Amino acid sequence: EDVQIIYGLEAEEHIRSKFDIEVYDCLYVVSDENGEKQLFSIFGELIAKNFLNFDVFGFSWIDAPFSNYIPQWYALNVVDSNGSTIWQLFKNDCLIATSKNSFRVNAEHSRYATTGDDGKFSIFADNSKLLHKELDNYVEIDNILITKVGDVYEIFTIDDENFNDKS
Repeated sequence: EDVQIIYGLEAEEHIRSKFDIEVYDCLYVVSDENGEKQLFSIFGELIAKNFLNFDVFGFSWIDAPFSNYIPQWYALNVVDSNGSTIWQLFKNDCLIATSKNSFRVNAEHSRYATTGDDGKFSIFADNSKLLHKELDNYVEIDNILITKVGDVYEIFTIDDENFNDKS
């Protein structure tokens, strides 16, 4: 039989599929006969199903019989109940935000951004507190944030509680 098999860290079989299995670091994606995708952790736990695409942004260290990393931040591209395609952003398996557009995540500093219909960025803290909005572009370098709106660039430092200090 032409199958692909994923084995766990202790050599136990997690899944067997006649369809391609995509492996990403400590995650894997399996499609079924209907083309629906399922996302699993390295431990064989189902994380999500029935999605179109996904992004992984950061990993957390966990202790288990075999220590490894698990996804801290990830986003799923899904079809909502209205038939529209949306992105859902999760942190530690809790839904943080949804958007019509994909997300940028700074996992180290617990911030994320997405664009609106106008293509402008909004940046949020992980508690969904709005930090900046209507940015043409931005870049983060550690705790430094450089924003661009039109021809104006501004530089901010952001502390561990995500408070801005314009310099």
